[in-house]
Amino acid sequence: MALLRRVFSFLQSGFPFSRELYILGSTSIPGSTPLRRGVAFGALVFLVGGLPGNLGNFILLNLPVALSLSWTVETLVASLAGGAVIGLLLK
Repeated sequence: MALLRRVFSFLQSGFPFSRELYILGSTSIPGSTPLRRGVAFGALVFLVGGLPGNLGNFILLNLPVALSLSWTVETLVASLAGGAVIGLLLK
């Protein structure tokens, strides 16, 4: 349920910004179908924003490793799902 809330919050708050980034970079994102390009875009968003943010939380806050890993995996899944939705909506 938490993952579904994160995907919906991404679509609500991050969709306008992500849509513009996807449109600007859609020619350089690899993938043969809109879904694959969307997932690749989601992976790039995770590598640029999600992974550094989660690593920063792990380094700066006294968090258990399992909690930090679960947050990282949740961010990865939400980024990939959000990218797939963007790719499908903007075919």
